[in-house]
Amino acid sequence: MSNFENLKQNYSQYHAIKQNREMTPPVFFHEKAMAFCNKKNKDFLSDDHIQAIYAVLVAWGMHRSGEKGAKMPSYNIFKESILRNKDCIEKLRQYRIETISKETLNSILSCLTCLCFNIDATTRSSRIVSGSKTLAHILPDLVCPIDNLYTLTFFRDEIKKSKNEQEKFQFIITSMWDFFHNVPGTASIPIGGIFEGSYPKIFDNLIVSYRQEQIEKK
Repeated sequence: MSNFENLKQNYSQYHAIKQNREMTPPVFFHEKAMAFCNKKNKDFLSDDHIQAIYAVLVAWGMHRSGEKGAKMPSYNIFKESILRNKDCIEKLRQYRIETISKETLNSILSCLTCLCFNIDATTRSSRIVSGSKTLAHILPDLVCPIDNLYTLTFFRDEIKKSKNEQEKFQFIITSMWDFFHNVPGTASIPIGGIFEGSYPKIFDNLIVSYRQEQIEKK
């Protein structure tokens, strides 16, 4: 049985709401960036918003000093890559992964994928991690953060034949839609708290909890 099929059958044992988090730099900047995503916040994609996203990516390890490791471009390059896609972002803000139909998902998936890979959040050729983590702080109701240790390893059996990162991204987003629409009870998981503020983030939390259990067993 794949990790995903196992999670679908036993998701409740991996769902733990954490009401309080120590205010470390990653938590601080994540909370600050997410506040701008509120539909009533007129400062969405303002300089303050984008600066908070830039900071949280650094805090999450997307930029490391020295010759090796992840690297991010200058802030101006990062900001411009987001703002030149602002019209597309504004159109996608209306959608939520837990309420859209499969037809709607299919109709926006190409646009969402292009958006993810058009954001200059890294100087590396691989963009699925940096792009998804950026979008998770812009379109938190549609995109979950993707990383190597948790998400990509969790889906390794399903995506190992994917030709490129775009296919992997689309598979993960589609799987997330399937999880909340076809697994009984998942669409009624309560939302609350900065780290449980959207269904894509809850999906990410479940994957992280699942993978942490695997790592501990090893």
